[in-house]
Amino acid sequence: MLLRRYLTRRAPNPSAGRRLVAVTGPLHAGKTTLAKELYPGLRYLDLESAQAQNRLRELTAEEWTRAVGPALLDELQKLPELAEKLREAWEEEEGALEFSVLLSSFRILSLEPIRETLAGQVSLYELWPLTVAELAPFYGGLTVELPLIARLIRTPQEFPKLLAPFAETMGGTRAEAVQAALVHILEWGGLPALLERPMGERIPWLQERQSTFLDDLSDVVRVRNRKAFSTFYRLAATAAGEIFSYSALARAVGVPITTLRLYVEYLELSYQSMLLPAYPGPRLVKLPKLLWLDSGVQRAVSGQIGALSAQQYENAVICQILFTLWSLGLRVRACFLKSNAGLAVDLVLEPEGYVLTFLVKATERVAREDAAPLEEVRSIFGERYGGGIVVYRGPRAEQLTEMVYAVPDWILLGY
Repeated sequence: MLLRRYLTRRAPNPSAGRRLVAVTGPLHAGKTTLAKELYPGLRYLDLESAQAQNRLRELTAEEWTRAVGPALLDELQKLPELAEKLREAWEEEEGALEFSVLLSSFRILSLEPIRETLAGQVSLYELWPLTVAELAPFYGGLTVELPLIARLIRTPQEFPKLLAPFAETMGGTRAEAVQAALVHILEWGGLPALLERPMGERIPWLQERQSTFLDDLSDVVRVRNRKAFSTFYRLAATAAGEIFSYSALARAVGVPITTLRLYVEYLELSYQSMLLPAYPGPRLVKLPKLLWLDSGVQRAVSGQIGALSAQQYENAVICQILFTLWSLGLRVRACFLKSNAGLAVDLVLEPEGYVLTFLVKATERVAREDAAPLEEVRSIFGERYGGGIVVYRGPRAEQLTEMVYAVPDWILLGY
């Protein structure tokens, strides 16, 4: 089944004018499938192929438009020297290249040779792992144009109106599909390639993907000590959702902190993880929180393949909230807040002009006291405070206090 991705709404059409487009995102997130669906008329070149690499290396920039023309160039990081030829073909006065799409499982505009050559020339789009709303049709659900989390972000002043339909327990085929999609993402992650694999083959496939990732990474950056990096990789996956200490992990891996910082950059460069910054302020924790982007990969790399821990659940839900907003083109500042006295807010989103706060609880019931941290931080944000949401695993939305609501995870992400 071909899944509809939110990015298809925003990706540029070749008929709209000259454009160099880059689509980047995690390995096996579906970039090639999406690009071939969006641009069926473009020639496809897989740069993992030695034959394709040799053929393209031999071309001069002047020959590019005639010999290659508009194309899908897959895994550009395998042949970064092509960036110079692309730029020159793009800037030709006569017969210039009109349109091409660059695909990569790395943040190619952060790679020095490509960044220096194509900076300012490329329109960048990121394809994240599947969201709950994108996956629900696979289980027989409906396609949601704008999931609840996005509607709440856009109009927090309408919390009561937006949440009123979910005050009663939802049932039926649609609810079952959304819940099944969420369960899949929590357990197996959001890589489309995993959907068609039998249950018993999923962990081995994810483990094999680790080796592919490490090989790909070695092609892009210099990993001098692969054994130390592999240890770091596993320990970082185990730390998903935790406050991240460079010094503590450097000691555990046995490498200098400067090397450890490079390793963290490699994970961000390759869409394995991201650092969620801490909200700045006096008497607040300043260290970031480590988020692992795909929960299935996190489980396989860390070896935590049993029942989800509260930490794994929090990591997965926060990523799903961010992926949903980013896939829709809604960019908001994201961070978390934790005080030295123990006050903790798992996610703070700052759309223009106001602040929304989130607690993520792996429980099926909530009570008024669960809203206490979100009420307490109102004094920090003042008039900008738009409201708080306790995300939980229950059946219905509830108002806990004047400005704090409890919303089931599956409703927030899939309705």
